[in-house]
Amino acid sequence: GLPFVTELWQWCIYFNIFCWKHKTTHYRRFKECFILIPRKNGKTVSFGSIPSLYMFYVDKDQRSQNFCCAADIEQASVAFRHTAYMIEQNPNLLNRLRQGKVNRSTRSFEHAKDGSMFKVLSAIAETKHGLSPNFVYIDEVHAHKSNELIDVMLTGTAARRQSLIIYTTTADYDRPSPCNELYDRAKRIATGEMSDPTFLPVIYEATVDDNFDDERVWKRANPNYGVSIYEEYFSRNIRQCKSNPLLLNRFLRLH
Repeated sequence: GLPFVTELWQWCIYFNIFCWKHKTTHYRRFKECFILIPRKNGKTVSFGSIPSLYMFYVDKDQRSQNFCCAADIEQASVAFRHTAYMIEQNPNLLNRLRQGKVNRSTRSFEHAKDGSMFKVLSAIAETKHGLSPNFVYIDEVHAHKSNELIDVMLTGTAARRQSLIIYTTTADYDRPSPCNELYDRAKRIATGEMSDPTFLPVIYEATVDDNFDDERVWKRANPNYGVSIYEEYFSRNIRQCKSNPLLLNRFLRLH
């Protein structure tokens, strides 16, 4: 029942995505944004729900197609539930929907005037082809077994002048995967090894040389440290990890 309070690091990402535009065309610069961030830093609400609401209600594209995607329908529904709850708590948003409601049975909603739609989609859906997405949020990329969903969504945006795809994920295992392909691309762009002015890399992580028992490292890798994830949680996990290598590996990957 409370407003979403944006942290400074979140504002920085929003400003880059939505406010950096071409001087002549005035279209947004970034078409893709890859956000790798440890668990419990609020990524689903921050970069799934909030951009979804902005793209659905504010963006200029008429009859826009907006999707919330994940490897399976349950994971894809997480961001939808947050988004739907925000709409239902705000009459100004709810009254703009067709029939004035969110359709929870189909996990979708439509704009009453311009026909824009928002829908949940999973990697196993058979209706992915033929879409023309304006906005796509792809959650937990590390869980995707193949590039099919990402490729279909990416190629589907070709007809849109201001399309936007946001990928969010925690770190994947060290293996060939769609997540690690995107991560490698993001790292190369971030370090200047590769140039792609339409791709925004956002990576929060510790390095292999960092001391996992150091609170300064926890803070650097977790931008919402002290807001949505706390020192007590880290300290308790570290105590358990020191006597269990399996728990340590999980801690290092997820946090």
